[in-house]
Amino acid sequence: MLGSNKNIELGFDNIAIIGGGRWARILSEVVCKIVPQSNFSVHSLNNSKGMRAWVSDRGLNSRIVVSSFLPSFPPNTSNAIIVANAARDHEKTVEWALEEGYSVLVEKPLCLNLISAQRLATLAFTKNIYLATAHVFLFASYVDAFAKLVVEENEIESIHVLWMDPKVESRYGEMKGYDSSLPVYADWLPHILSILGTFMPTPANLAKNIGFRAGGAHLNIDVNYDHIPCEIELVRNGKRRQRIVEVITRQKNIILDFSLEPGVIYNDGSLLCGDLNWSHDEKPVAKMLKSFLASSDADVRDDRLDLSIGLNANRVIDEVTVIYQNALRSWLNLRFANYQNDIGNDLEYALTEMLQQLHPNLTTPIDQRVNYVYQNLKYELDKLLEDNTDGVEAAIIKVANEGMSFDFRENG
Repeated sequence: MLGSNKNIELGFDNIAIIGGGRWARILSEVVCKIVPQSNFSVHSLNNSKGMRAWVSDRGLNSRIVVSSFLPSFPPNTSNAIIVANAARDHEKTVEWALEEGYSVLVEKPLCLNLISAQRLATLAFTKNIYLATAHVFLFASYVDAFAKLVVEENEIESIHVLWMDPKVESRYGEMKGYDSSLPVYADWLPHILSILGTFMPTPANLAKNIGFRAGGAHLNIDVNYDHIPCEIELVRNGKRRQRIVEVITRQKNIILDFSLEPGVIYNDGSLLCGDLNWSHDEKPVAKMLKSFLASSDADVRDDRLDLSIGLNANRVIDEVTVIYQNALRSWLNLRFANYQNDIGNDLEYALTEMLQQLHPNLTTPIDQRVNYVYQNLKYELDKLLEDNTDGVEAAIIKVANEGMSFDFRENG
């Protein structure tokens, strides 16, 4: 249920966004538009300077207070927290907010694993505090229109999803990047599974099979909805932006292509606009934020923000993680069977992800760290061959940890 601006203002005395990246900026600008008067702040541990500059450039100094610390609100006030920092920091940030008694909307993924997500869900339930998960495409009119067409068909035979991003892309006037410590499946499956859930009544189950390419930048993941197979293709550093969902039924094919919003729907050859009123209507982000901010009253909570959606995504992510890590080890062993001087884009991607996960808070540039590890790995690999062992992953971690003591100099 969506609330008016008046209801939102009555709902919370203070609103704060935790995060300092592109998405935190987008959310901040939207909050300023939908809540004309409020105590609104942005908190970024690592990029408060950049956020202050952005606030100044946007002329929002009178609306947004920027801080490098977590907020502290006066007693007896109602407060909402929107968590939009790095996924690896979601758990501790959400826990802090719940312990403080603040309602929370957390961006995807809810946590890095299901155990952590369930712990937060239990904490929210025990303290009777609203914890919502943000799945913005559930507020997209074109997804609703597509889902209605699919639901009318009783005999779905298969589903295909293609989700691709180019290496460099401009979105909403900013260059878009990604958290290189977050595997592509953990980044995008919450979006995809939430969309598929609009017309598939049962949860997705991993089919114990993934195709692993390009060092993990290109995956094919098979899931099942009961007896219905679904292939999900994820591509980072691809040729162009693509967002395509195809449902094959016994009678027809129905395709949603929202690579460029509001997208188009192909209904058995007929071409439909995803939303004829897109240029005039409120956009999904605004709808989502309004719904959350109107949900201080339990009677008006929106099912699209339900915690179960994020928990289900974390369950599938956990299952994929086990297979992904095994596939990555096999890929690394094959890639290093013959050491080459040129690292190549695929290996650079894999090493970047591994090193960012291993030491996420290092200030040394990641390209310098990757270069150090690759150049110093040959010695460790030669030792592995002499010992007749098979542990390229362990060698990479060993060299990376050693590099910290040398500050990752090129010739440590």
